Amino acid sequence: TNVAPPEMTIHRHREHRRRRPPPRPPERPCEISSNMESSNENPRPPRRRCSPSPSPLFLVLLVTCALWRLSPAADDVGGPLPPEEDPLFDPFYVRSTEFLQHMAHAEGYDDAAAARNAVPPAERRKRVRRTKRRLRRLRHAAGDGNSTRATPRRRMLQAAWRPSAPPRVPGAAPPPAVRLPIYARGGSHVIYLYVGSSRQRISVILDTGSHFTSFPCAGFCRGDSCGKHEDSYFDPLGSQTGRTVPCGRCRWTGLAHCVGAPTWTEAAGEGHVCEATQKFTEGSSWTAVEYEDEVSLGDEKGIVEGGDLGARFTFGCQLRETGLFRTQFPDGIMGMAMHPSSFPSRLYKAGAVPNTTFSLCLSRSGGTINLGGGAIDARGPMAFTTMRRYYGWYGVSVARMHVGTREIVQGMEGFARGKGTILDSGTTDTFLPESIAAPFKLAWKASTGKKYSTSNVEYTFEEFSKLPHITFTMIDGLKWTLENYDYMEPKKDDDSRKPWKGTKKWISRLYVDERNGAVLGANAMLHRDVFFDAEAGVVGMARADCDY
Repeated sequence: TNVAPPEMTIHRHREHRRRRPPPRPPERPCEISSNMESSNENPRPPRRRCSPSPSPLFLVLLVTCALWRLSPAADDVGGPLPPEEDPLFDPFYVRSTEFLQHMAHAEGYDDAAAARNAVPPAERRKRVRRTKRRLRRLRHAAGDGNSTRATPRRRMLQAAWRPSAPPRVPGAAPPPAVRLPIYARGGSHVIYLYVGSSRQRISVILDTGSHFTSFPCAGFCRGDSCGKHEDSYFDPLGSQTGRTVPCGRCRWTGLAHCVGAPTWTEAAGEGHVCEATQKFTEGSSWTAVEYEDEVSLGDEKGIVEGGDLGARFTFGCQLRETGLFRTQFPDGIMGMAMHPSSFPSRLYKAGAVPNTTFSLCLSRSGGTINLGGGAIDARGPMAFTTMRRYYGWYGVSVARMHVGTREIVQGMEGFARGKGTILDSGTTDTFLPESIAAPFKLAWKASTGKKYSTSNVEYTFEEFSKLPHITFTMIDGLKWTLENYDYMEPKKDDDSRKPWKGTKKWISRLYVDERNGAVLGANAMLHRDVFFDAEAGVVGMARADCDY
């Protein structure tokens, strides 16, 4: 009785199960290959070719991938971001510090450090990957300004990812919720703010080429570090509702940093504050401390149509001014570019306006700003063009340019170089790329018979009337035409279009020396309603009467 030990018996049973062949699937019909490889010496039998059946798991994965690819919200877990938190997809935005700050605000944290401490590393990496995928899909949906092909998939993605955009009526912008006057002060277009519980009046330049708002504050500007302006400095100690933004809660991400509070003023408090420095192309700059208070819009007399239009807003109490900021007549500057800290975004968050859209209608004597829509007195239908980017500056894509009837062909790639072509109401003049300087001057001389100059030139009324129109054609077909009265400025403060006798001195405010892209300044926006819609990613333009 040779009985195997229990361990050996179990081992044999396992071996027996391992040697048992698995059940064979039913054989599929095989085809005999007609390309038989044979010869007289070594004949070979025909080969059998059987097509293997696809795995069910492979079919499930294939269908899942196809559905994910077609889904407009495949990368959006939890739905699209609301418009005030939408990162707006700058090409370099996902690699910036501001991207991390946006991620923190979207999750409900005050800053990126608080978000890092609260979220586990694995979950944080997952959220970053998810947001980057969302940004890539949104950039593809918008075409990034380089592609004009409106595919059905691109339209589907745009509709899915821009649910909060107001409905587009062909040839028109939505009516404005609020209409306020713009004043011409010192060669700039300004509006008036009323800051703090004391309602102190501050005049600021409307600037679509920058993001933040700042002006001098009493106690912060030390000695002669700030210049003299239209109004007296804002006094923080006279307001019961203001405070400095503490370190760790800085709003101007990517620009502000923590420093010790200025010791020469009581308004800054103690501890650390958020300090930022903003530099501009022409060389001027300002340095300010982030300050938070109630800010309202109004006219020069303090009267606001429809009641108090304001919100709790973060602005900069300036410590120093350089360049044009020291000598300008207005007190400060208000950035209107696409940013969560811009004033239109704050008004929308406060419920004061229905959306973040606005339009500027500028003239030599002032104009109007329309919040929540466009001008109501446009002379014709509004044409729209797609923005080059959805964050920061309002960029457009110039496809063609004409000086009179002569088209500029050489050097047109300069419009897309660097920052591209932007709309900047804070810049008085228009700057074109230096790459088109030579063909532009040749076309000008062929049209006028005179050499192009940005100095004072005398013109008779007949000669001035024959100056060519400068036309920019955008990728969507929008034609942006500058007439002679738009880019030419009289030496004396006289913009009358009545005929004159003899000669009159005019100076061209169209410069062909920009190295990175182009800037369509305030003179390119004169006598037209320019509609800025960051939610829909478009800029609209229509000729309009801009007097308030």
